[in-house]
Amino acid sequence: MMAERRAWLADRGIASLSFTVTPALMLHEWDDGSGSFHLSFDSMADGSLLRRPRNDQPWADAEQLIWEHHYRWSDARWDWVLGSRQPVDESQLAVMRTRLAQST
Repeated sequence: MMAERRAWLADRGIASLSFTVTPALMLHEWDDGSGSFHLSFDSMADGSLLRRPRNDQPWADAEQLIWEHHYRWSDARWDWVLGSRQPVDESQLAVMRTRLAQST
């Protein structure tokens, strides 16, 4: 099961994200039809990353994240929210946004 989840992230170009610390990525839920997913990462900067197809509707899952720091953005295809225990450096967040925008 874990190998399938790692492969799902790798196939979409997400497993190779680089952080200041290297997290263990845990894919919890995904929908191949829409491309939505929910993953958590575990490291000294624990957090969660959620993605859904771009949408103007409220996003209940994003509103329920319990992390101290929240970062929300949209790109051409996806809405994103990153919640973390520690703040994310702006330069690292910019790189992450660019890389995630290229995910499938």
